[in-house]
Amino acid sequence: MNHQKTTPAQREEIYRRVLAGESRAEIGAEFGVTKQFISLVVIKHRKAAAKGVSAAERSRRDLKSLIPEKLEALRGLVTTRQPAEAGVKYFRKWHAHSVRQIMKEQFQFNLLISEAGQLIIEWGLPHEQEYIPRRLPKEEVYDQDFYDYVNSDIGRQVRERSNIAEEREMREHAEYVQALQQGLIKRGRGRPRRISAPELPAPPPSDSAAPVTEAPATASPDTSAPQVPVRQKEAWEMPSLEEMERRLEEAARQMKGGKVQDVLDYYTPAPKKRGSNFTPKKKKRRK
Repeated sequence: MNHQKTTPAQREEIYRRVLAGESRAEIGAEFGVTKQFISLVVIKHRKAAAKGVSAAERSRRDLKSLIPEKLEALRGLVTTRQPAEAGVKYFRKWHAHSVRQIMKEQFQFNLLISEAGQLIIEWGLPHEQEYIPRRLPKEEVYDQDFYDYVNSDIGRQVRERSNIAEEREMREHAEYVQALQQGLIKRGRGRPRRISAPELPAPPPSDSAAPVTEAPATASPDTSAPQVPVRQKEAWEMPSLEEMERRLEEAARQMKGGKVQDVLDYYTPAPKKRGSNFTPKKKKRRK
């Protein structure tokens, strides 16, 4: 059940009727609220009655009585200096966020945005608009050992080596770009080979200036490398009809005649008749 919005006068009446002893269920049905909401109203009004203030008024803290010395120091700092001069980073102008930031860093007190804005108005400062990032960059803090190492002789040597390596990489890159522009090297394309390609043998020397277009008729075999016999592929020729008949007769003689025909009948598909679902008869199993 979602309770309806109530006015301060209605909440005051709810509190009086609860103190009078009326049922909270009946009060909730009349005002359209839940029992939990009535309990919150009662708790809030009891706390306000204990402090001696009205429950309808918001209780704000009084900064002038809470931190008078810090407010005076903050006023003197804000009215005489700029944010950068006061040590506030990431801000260029005075506004609620910059005042809140300097109060937190310099005086270790957390101001609300509304309180900082009210202080700027009271002090008559020009509160101009400025882009405020959602999250300020976190400042990195290192140990003293790190700074001791950086300022030591070893740290300086490491920085010098890194600078030398960086300069060498930049110089090599500039030389590579210059060679590409001059056409001395070609830009690589595609993936590099996993295995380097074999080097081609050098062409045989020739007395004439004309290039060699034909290989020599006889080449001396290389006796240093082991000779691997090359198996020549035999040309297949189709046997003649007489040879095929002879092979079939030999197969029939070895398989005792009838088995050859059974094998041919088994693997030869039976012809189908048009317009009918013809299936050949199952062959009887031989005992």
